[in-house]
Amino acid sequence: SDRAIKATGGSILSRLFSRKAITPAGQFKEIRTQLIDAASLVAGSLGSMGLSSVLLNTKELIDLLYSTYNQDIARRQKLFNASFVDAKIITTRTNQT
Repeated sequence: SDRAIKATGGSILSRLFSRKAITPAGQFKEIRTQLIDAASLVAGSLGSMGLSSVLLNTKELIDLLYSTYNQDIARRQKLFNASFVDAKIITTRTNQT
């Protein structure tokens, strides 16, 4: 596929209003697989020491980080539904002037 993962770079304005392909979609799948393999290796090593680990999905990771870094607020205010952040292709919008 010629679709690509999109990211931004440069100045603040260029990051807000431009697109730059950094990883072809096919390569993203390969890198994701390598990352999951590495996470499995770490989980296995932790397991051999008697520690358990869990691979978190996007929502679970956001919830964990939010509650860790915003302890006071997290007790009073729950996060929005973060399910929309799961995407096969990550893009940014360009300035449509």
